[in-house]
Amino acid sequence: MCERSKVTRLWYPQVRYSRSQSSIIIELHELKLERHIREFRAWFQWDLCPFEVRNLQVLHLGVRGSAFAEKIGLVQYVGKNLKELHLIKLLSVDSNNFLEYTPNLRILHLDNLYQSVSWTPVSMIQALFWSFLNQQGRHLSLQRLIMSIRIHVDALKKAGWEQWSAIDGLLQKPEFALLETVDFKLKAHLGSPKIPDGVRQLLRGKLPFLETLGRLTVQIVDK
Repeated sequence: MCERSKVTRLWYPQVRYSRSQSSIIIELHELKLERHIREFRAWFQWDLCPFEVRNLQVLHLGVRGSAFAEKIGLVQYVGKNLKELHLIKLLSVDSNNFLEYTPNLRILHLDNLYQSVSWTPVSMIQALFWSFLNQQGRHLSLQRLIMSIRIHVDALKKAGWEQWSAIDGLLQKPEFALLETVDFKLKAHLGSPKIPDGVRQLLRGKLPFLETLGRLTVQIVDK
C-alpha cells in the first residue's frame, strides 16, 4: 500500500527524485515553477513520479524561459482543483485561456504588471477574461483579484490612468457577481521616483463601481 503525505510547497530547485521513493505518493498543495515547465509537466505524468499534482491548490507560474504553450499546458493538467493562481509578468500572448481550465479558482494574482504614461496593462487584463463574457448564466468562481503594478516615470500624469475606467466597467458585469475584493499593490519601477500618495486617489477615481461597493483597496508598497 502506498504511503501518502502532504507537502505545503515545492519550489523548483528543491525537486529531487530517487527510485527508492517510488512507493511514496506526495500530494503537493502549492507549487512554484519559473522554467522547465514542459519537462516538469511530463515528469508529473510519469508513473514513477512520487508527486501528485492533480489536487494542487496554489500555483505560481513565472516568466523565465517558459513559453505560453508550456504554461497553459500545465494549468490545463492541474487546474481543475486549483484555488489560487499567480501569473507573473503576464504578456499579451498569455491572455486568452488560463481561466478556462480553473473552474474552482478563488484567488487570482496578476504580479509584476507594468504601467507608464504610454503603456498600461488594461488590454491584457481585459483579454484574460474575454472568453467568459456574454455567456448567459455563467459566473466566474473568482472571489479575489490582486494586481501588483510597477509604476514607471511620473505616476501622477493622468493620461497613464485613463484606461482603468474600462476595468471598472468590466468587473461590474454579472459574470463577476462572486467577486468580493480587488486589491492593487503599486510599486515604483527600479530607478523611478517614489510613488506619491496622490496616485492612490487617482486610481480610485477611475474605479467608482468598486469603490462604492467597498470592494477596492489600493496600497503603495516598497517591495
